[in-house]
This record gives sequence, structure tokens and C-alpha cells, in this order.
Amino acid sequence: LIVERQCSGVEAIKNLDGKPVIASDTDNHRYFKRLRAGKDRVVLESMDSGGDYAPVILEMPGKGSNCLEQVWPVAGVLFELPD
Repeated sequence: LIVERQCSGVEAIKNLDGKPVIASDTDNHRYFKRLRAGKDRVVLESMDSGGDYAPVILEMPGKGSNCLEQVWPVAGVLFELPD
């Protein structure tokens, strides 16, 4: 993954809705998912079309027990070609 500079959860909600990100929560988990900013919750949804991975629902930054904390915008993905 190619990531851009880290930003706060608040900044990510304003600027990265619908974009792929690496997101961390206050429980120190990290996720590679698409960020969806709701009115009172943040949803991190899987980009895998198979439906195998459930969305992660977080509280807004500073508003609950497990909140969106830091975000790294994903600028690109590099793949290695198989031999």
C-alpha cells in the first residue's frame, strides 16, 4: 500500500468519506477499509466484493468508548506479478 501522511479522525471525516484508508481506533486496532462518515458513527466497510468481511462501526472521534482516532489515506496499491 502507498499511504499519504497521517491525519486525525476529524480531518478524515471531513475529507475522506468514500475513500480507502488505513484507520486506527482507540483500542489500537488498524483496518484497511473504505471510510464512510455518518451523522453520529463512522463505518469502515470492506472493499472485498465477496462479502466475507463485516463492516466495522466506530464512534465519532472523542465521542465514545471505541472511536476513530488516526487515518492514513491510501494513495495506491502495488501488486507483485506472479512468476
